[in-house]
Amino acid sequence: MSYYIYAWLESGIPQLQIIESQSKSICLSWSYQATDDNYDKKEIHWLFKDLLLLTCKQKMDNYRIFEIKPPLVSPLLDDLSYT
Repeated sequence: MSYYIYAWLESGIPQLQIIESQSKSICLSWSYQATDDNYDKKEIHWLFKDLLLLTCKQKMDNYRIFEIKPPLVSPLLDDLSYT
């Protein structure tokens, strides 16, 4: 999975948009909203959380899932092991 990453300043305000390259769907659209110091920290926290989740989603798409079956055990071998 690949992405187009667009980052720019609009009137001095940081903007970020991440678009999935195949489907052209927007995965993340972010605009910095500055109000007070406490909100600034939360805004950055939300951005990093969204980026982390997007990274996890990408990594999950790269996994292959195998069906695991228990080993076959012959009843005859079970009887021999206890004698």
